[in-house]
Amino acid sequence: MGLLIHQKQKHKHWVLTEKKLDDIGARLVHSPRKPLKRLGQEVGVSEGVQEGQHNC
Repeated sequence: MGLLIHQKQKHKHWVLTEKKLDDIGARLVHSPRKPLKRLGQEVGVSEGVQEGQHNC
C-alpha cells in the first residue's frame, strides 16, 4: 500500500521582455511562414508561454 502526498506543483513564470519580443518580431518579418512554436524555440521562449499568447 502506498502513501500519497499532495504537493503543489511548482510553475515557472516567464516574462516576455521587450528584447525577446523584438527578436521574435524580427524573425517573423524574415520568415513569416515559420511556425510560432519554432520561432519561440529559437528565441528561447517556453511552449507554455507561446500557447498563452494565442488567447490574447
